[in-house]
Amino acid sequence: MTFIAVLAVLTYIIFNYFKDCNLSTSVVLISWAYKLLLSLFFYWVMVYYYGNGSLYGDAGRFINNAKSINAIAYDYPLEYIKLLFGFADFRNPVLQPYLEPTQIFLGINDYDYLNDNRLIIKVNSLIYFISKGNVFTHLLIHSFLGFLGCFLIYKSFKNFINRKQWFWWGLTLLPSIAFWGGGITKSSILLLALGLFFYALNLFYQQKKIRGFVVCLIISGLLLIFNKPYVGFIIISLSILLFIGYYFKFKTNYIWGTLIVIISSFFLLIYDVIPLHFTNRISLRQKDMTNVAKGGVYFVSDSAVCYSEYNYLNRFETVDDTMLVVKKSMPSNYKLFGTKTFYPFLLKADSTKYELYLSIPPSKSFYEIPSIDNSATQLLKNSPQAIFDVIVRPFPWDNGTSLKIFAFVQNIILLLFIFYALINTGMLSQVQKWLLYYLLLSTLFLALLIGLTTPVFGAMVRYKMPVDLLILIISFILLKPIKHETN
Repeated sequence: MTFIAVLAVLTYIIFNYFKDCNLSTSVVLISWAYKLLLSLFFYWVMVYYYGNGSLYGDAGRFINNAKSINAIAYDYPLEYIKLLFGFADFRNPVLQPYLEPTQIFLGINDYDYLNDNRLIIKVNSLIYFISKGNVFTHLLIHSFLGFLGCFLIYKSFKNFINRKQWFWWGLTLLPSIAFWGGGITKSSILLLALGLFFYALNLFYQQKKIRGFVVCLIISGLLLIFNKPYVGFIIISLSILLFIGYYFKFKTNYIWGTLIVIISSFFLLIYDVIPLHFTNRISLRQKDMTNVAKGGVYFVSDSAVCYSEYNYLNRFETVDDTMLVVKKSMPSNYKLFGTKTFYPFLLKADSTKYELYLSIPPSKSFYEIPSIDNSATQLLKNSPQAIFDVIVRPFPWDNGTSLKIFAFVQNIILLLFIFYALINTGMLSQVQKWLLYYLLLSTLFLALLIGLTTPVFGAMVRYKMPVDLLILIISFILLKPIKHETN
């Protein structure tokens, strides 16, 4: 009954408030129905194709962690509120029984990177008040968040696009957007965050509504940074280009000057003249992702994070599904808390109990990517291949399951569509040229970061959803109107 009630409420909101002069109510509702169908497909893939009857991967971990976090609200409501807003003390003894089973909410890399898993777990803990653990209710609300994001993106760009209904159908029907943006993933929140951010820019440039601009900018900025930091960093920082364009009345001769500044800044960043240790961070991220892709048993001691190769799993004994005991000595690796490098050591058999963080088999869609090894020059050499992999691969013959065919077909469709747009480009205004400039640079930098650090096709097709989105927007801005369509 709860699911039916939530579905009725959300459909009512869409029916009454998702209004646009270029879209009929029936078009919007059909798009919503398609979104829900893809959400059900997401459920089938994660439960039956991968999960052997239980929710697989991050989606399952997000729900399980959310259940533990939600339980805090009933026993310690003030602590729950503090936790939602980031003020809770995780060392508080009353929180330990709830936080210890959460794994990814606590994380083992908090000292290295912002834990971008917490936001989606907090969101699902709030949904848990309604769902009581019903996965379909979580899927429904995530689908709505993604759908709302698509609607805001449509509203943000429609005035720069000639084929408006085509654009709406593209946003809502493109499989990667509908599938990942309707599942229990960060992509649904990412779509909402991008929609709010682009809508904030629209409020500033076109509608001149400064108050609305500030509110949407703050909310979207927080969502981007705490949900997908690398997307937020690129999308937000490069938006400065649009403010520069606005200041200079979008005169296109200023584009080349800003491009020189951006390229120069990129070289200063990767060669560490700007001391943010960018290349080192990318290199570490690449190594971490490669280690996870190759599988392993990850566990925590009093002072270090450790992992052993997955084929040594039978040398451990599992206690209560949360602790490990070493039955037979084996080679292993460790890194001390607060450090970033793993070192080999011999893990000896004894009665010590270690906290299990993650046990994961080797990925079926793993592929070798050239190592960066903390070298800025090597990063530059790897860049063209990284961008190519994200935009074009996986190929049908690459590693992975048969589902990679869907990703490959979509990539071909997107490439053919942008080619079609290039040969059918209309007269572009100065504002459109600046928009294309901003979106193209955002696409390239996103593809670069994903391609450099993601050695798993299954993960890459999920991470590249914003790249697909930006390519779609670029293509529609380029397209000239068809004769029978009016603006």
